[in-house]
Amino acid sequence: MRALDRVASWLGYGKIPAQERAAFGRSFLAAIQSRLTQDWVTTNQSADAALKYDVKTMRDRARDLERSENYVRRYFKLLENNVLGANGVGLQMKIREAAKNAKGQFVERYDARANSIIEAAFYKWNRREFCDYCQNYSWPDLQRLALRSTARDGGVMFRKHYSQDNPFRFAIEPLEIDHLDVDFNTTPTQGTMVKMGVEYQGARVVAYHIKRAHPGEQFQYVASGVWRERVPAKEIIHLFMPERIGQSVGAPWVHSAVMGLRHLAKYSEAEVVAARSSAAKMGFLVPNSTAAPPGYTGATDSSGNKYMEVEPGSIEQLPFGYDFKAFDPTHPNSAFKDFVKAQLREISAGLGVSYTSLANDLEAVNFSSIRAGLLEEREEWKAIQRWFVERFVQPVFEEWLLMSLTAGAVTDGVLTLPVNKFDKFNAPEFKPRRWDWVDPISDMQASVLAVEKGFKSRRQIIAEAGGDVEDVFADIAADDDLAEQHGLDFSADAKNEANTTAAMPKGSNDTGKGVSVDNTKEVNT
Repeated sequence: MRALDRVASWLGYGKIPAQERAAFGRSFLAAIQSRLTQDWVTTNQSADAALKYDVKTMRDRARDLERSENYVRRYFKLLENNVLGANGVGLQMKIREAAKNAKGQFVERYDARANSIIEAAFYKWNRREFCDYCQNYSWPDLQRLALRSTARDGGVMFRKHYSQDNPFRFAIEPLEIDHLDVDFNTTPTQGTMVKMGVEYQGARVVAYHIKRAHPGEQFQYVASGVWRERVPAKEIIHLFMPERIGQSVGAPWVHSAVMGLRHLAKYSEAEVVAARSSAAKMGFLVPNSTAAPPGYTGATDSSGNKYMEVEPGSIEQLPFGYDFKAFDPTHPNSAFKDFVKAQLREISAGLGVSYTSLANDLEAVNFSSIRAGLLEEREEWKAIQRWFVERFVQPVFEEWLLMSLTAGAVTDGVLTLPVNKFDKFNAPEFKPRRWDWVDPISDMQASVLAVEKGFKSRRQIIAEAGGDVEDVFADIAADDDLAEQHGLDFSADAKNEANTTAAMPKGSNDTGKGVSVDNTKEVNT
């Protein structure tokens, strides 16, 4: 009996048909054990078990690369500029209320006054003396720190404070992820477990065990005797991007590219040093068989090394008993450029950005290729924007709104919004940055056509560009009022009339002579 048939019999199956025997004997190529895979060591660990001994090393290496390597700094700048832009994630309130229209029917419309009151109060809270518990960073600063820290360190923490001296009764304190005691693991009670500093009750996070001082800080306050405290989870925002289910802490986003970045940096350094050596040395003086001790009476440096002074256009006579051996290395070699480009393409794939963006190399791109690359890359930025808003911006806003309404700080001086309508007022729409296209005229024409044909609204077009339709309309109305005060007319009809008048023969306008304006317009038409 064949081996497969014996196994099938032992498992309770009948004889395996020949048709199925071949399929039964095959396995996934990724799981084949052979001499080519014997050095591929794998483990069946949970997410936290895999991170437990490596996360601090990865964090330190990512920080070192940020300090010293240009491409890593470039990636973090790309991340900040594309996810947040210059002003961070913006806010537009979308509070609606029921009202009667001209026909006496109840319809929903935007509550413009409540929207503007909340937006004004929130932008006031954005100042560093209100939003940051330590009064060091503004709200856009905190957003940039949160994003960069998460990408570089794998995570960041913010502690909520409800200070009475703050008119909004709410502020947040940024804490580097090092404050989380990832080496603290215990089971204090039945059903409770502390894993890498995160306390669980069942599958739910209930607390964090926080070190009072940064473990790497060299300038410490007087010790209070308590160097680690248990902080309830509702007082902490732990920002990280999980990659596996059950993950307690995050890994640096650059972890898969760390080794490539390090090797590339060292290779570039070696090439630069070799090129410097090539440019600094011309050759060597080698004693030959006719040299007699001491054999050389020429110039020597302070270390006793023999040298020759060489000037442009000069011809030197070698000292007796010495031959000249030229030093002609080939650094930087011709393969340097292509090798660096290949390495950066691999690194950019691991970082989720395009090669042209990471290397700042637009040498070989055209309109179609750069547009395709940007479309793919911007989907990555949009995914990060959505995660950032859901995990950080929105929780902060909701906590601020609740505490500010409770404190009576959301007011325009006449109307103070009540806290009992929190559910109604909690209707934000967050506005991450958006991007202009390489050919904005074509995209603008497409947007105009979409509005004209009813496929999109003006509100939607403006929102996709990161704007607020109410602000845009208000600005347009203000521009029209100002132009009217100065006697200016920028309307399309005025421009057409001005162009027609400019095309008329001299003496035909303002005199009643020659061709009239109306007739000229008809002729031109």
